[in-house]
Amino acid sequence: MLDKVDDKHGLVEHLASLVGMKGRMLAIPTDMQEGEALRDTVLRASERNGFRNTKMAVDLAGSRSFRSVAAIPIGPSDEIDSLVNVLGIRKDSDAALRMLLEPESSGRDRINFFGINVRRGHLSGARRVSPRSLRLHGRQKAMWSLKPLSFDPETREKLLDHCPVCNRQLGWSRCYGVAFCDSCTLPGSFVGAVDLREFPQPVVEVNDDEALRFVTDLIDPERLHANSSVPLHRDLAEQNRGDLFQLAIQLAGVSQRNEGIDSDALNPSCIAKAGRALLGWPDAYDAMFAASKPRSAEDPSKELSNRLRFDPTLSRSVRGLLKSRFEVDLRKQVVRRQQEFGTQVPYQCSVAQPLRQARSELLRLRSNPAPDSEVAVKVLRDAPEARQLSKVLGLPVPFLVELYDDGMMPELTSVLGNFRKARQKHWTTSLLQTLKTAPLVEPSGMVSLALLSFQMAHMDGKRWVQIFRAMADGRVSVSRGATDKGCDVRNLYIPRTDQLEAVLMGSRQVSATERVPLRQCESGLAMGISRPVVACFIKNDLLPTNPTINDIGDLRKHWMLASEIRTKLLLENRVATQRLRALEKSEVGRLSVGLTTLWSRVGACENLGLLQSRFHR
Repeated sequence: MLDKVDDKHGLVEHLASLVGMKGRMLAIPTDMQEGEALRDTVLRASERNGFRNTKMAVDLAGSRSFRSVAAIPIGPSDEIDSLVNVLGIRKDSDAALRMLLEPESSGRDRINFFGINVRRGHLSGARRVSPRSLRLHGRQKAMWSLKPLSFDPETREKLLDHCPVCNRQLGWSRCYGVAFCDSCTLPGSFVGAVDLREFPQPVVEVNDDEALRFVTDLIDPERLHANSSVPLHRDLAEQNRGDLFQLAIQLAGVSQRNEGIDSDALNPSCIAKAGRALLGWPDAYDAMFAASKPRSAEDPSKELSNRLRFDPTLSRSVRGLLKSRFEVDLRKQVVRRQQEFGTQVPYQCSVAQPLRQARSELLRLRSNPAPDSEVAVKVLRDAPEARQLSKVLGLPVPFLVELYDDGMMPELTSVLGNFRKARQKHWTTSLLQTLKTAPLVEPSGMVSLALLSFQMAHMDGKRWVQIFRAMADGRVSVSRGATDKGCDVRNLYIPRTDQLEAVLMGSRQVSATERVPLRQCESGLAMGISRPVVACFIKNDLLPTNPTINDIGDLRKHWMLASEIRTKLLLENRVATQRLRALEKSEVGRLSVGLTTLWSRVGACENLGLLQSRFHR
């Protein structure tokens, strides 16, 4: 008969699912209400059916994974389905569908809270209530079971977890009604004696109600769509609600410790500060820690580093965000410290020990002064955007300081702007964008700008500034090879070499970074060789452990690379292969370093009849 009934509202399907539950379900079915978790509904259903022992519903469901109402999980499972049928809940109701939502992500220490994964430790086994909310709605709410929240999100009333009369902890095992203490009864009856609605609690007050509401709305099942219109920074908009809530809770904990508040429960004002840090990300987040005053004399960022950057309770993507913010904060600290030291700091480079990682160098600069140019280089080495620009242009990171000073690199203003002001007005179009508009050519048979300039002159940051400035002024025409190398200087070409030579023969200005130690990969970029070859030069004492661009110039005064010789021969329209073979058979001085040969500059130029004077130092 049921199959002939129009079931557009799902009633027939619901009734059909209960046919097999005869004798194993409560007599009076109960609908799940908004904001309830399943154990909240069990509490109300038990009282409605006249059961004082709430375990009756659990026993009827035949559950093995949970044996009491307090242990009922939140989320979909076969045993939850069975308990839902015992209570007579319609699975197609909005409240039930929200309770049975699949989680956004998974984890062993996570539980499903209405489709949102929260830490298992956040769910309280004890019962907590809001007397004011009970008077308004007459139902237990799932949000009251979350330990980090000590208040009701709607009324802002502090939650009550002990009976104000018997002082016992409120529990789930017995029920005299959702608004009554489960321990206090009238003598000789099964009626609750203490109505918790008669004991209203204080209302919490915060200065930033919007931020507090934002945090609670992240996981409140009654307001799952409340934050859909809140504009978040794109970094946070990509995170799921559970991860954002966990970040807010951890931020609130750090704020509470910094303020010296000694309490197991999170202070609502600290939660509001955490919410504001997320709403105003990243500036408000940085300001939150900049304004914090730790009780110890340690650096304020240490709290961030220890408590958050490596916090295992946060997701990997959130830890990645905090890592990037820590890096920005560290660079700001170095800049502030450098401004305190002043600019007149002599170079004190250790030639015995290799350069450490960029992060280690920055940490050292927090307590040890260094020249401004060296600080700028180390700050850029730690900045991902600067490393990316270095890779795209094919130039060492120290050269970017010179380009930034000349106004060619406005992209680096966010990194160096508060510390090093560009001496020239920023280009309307950055150098990178200008190079991208250069006309395309077929590079076959042409010599790149990198090789041309290297064989003509000692190339440092200032020399590259001269070339790019001449390009912008129209004194040098540059084309870009139609390859996948993009704007790399090894993919740029100048049809007229006389234009380039005129620029490089001009008066040379002293480079601000000429005494800054280079990393091996940077030395390789400066010389057009690989990092292993540079390591061989250092091992054979041709270059110091931490070479500078001046050290490379001193090496080149006496020795030439085969690539430089080949370029010179090509420019003079001479067959490079035959001449190099003849050179190898000659008695010209040479050094074999691994698979690389260095040729005596004087001897090679005399043997091949090359114009040695074209190398301008």
